[in-house]
Amino acid sequence: MKFVSPEYLAELEQIEVAEFEEFEYVVLKVYEEITSEEMPLIEGTNPCQPVGENWKEEELKILFPKLVKKYW
Repeated sequence: MKFVSPEYLAELEQIEVAEFEEFEYVVLKVYEEITSEEMPLIEGTNPCQPVGENWKEEELKILFPKLVKKYW
């Protein structure tokens, strides 16, 4: 897997946050309409703990200088 530095985000134009939370519920509603039952929960494969190296807020200027300059 190729690692891409989060610093590339500083080069993107800032856009407004788009939220489409309503779409998350479409599958659940359709499943219930078709089966007349609640959709069973599916266990995710997400890790229980964050992965990667730990960092402190004070280190952000060193770790991500472009992002700090643009958004801090």
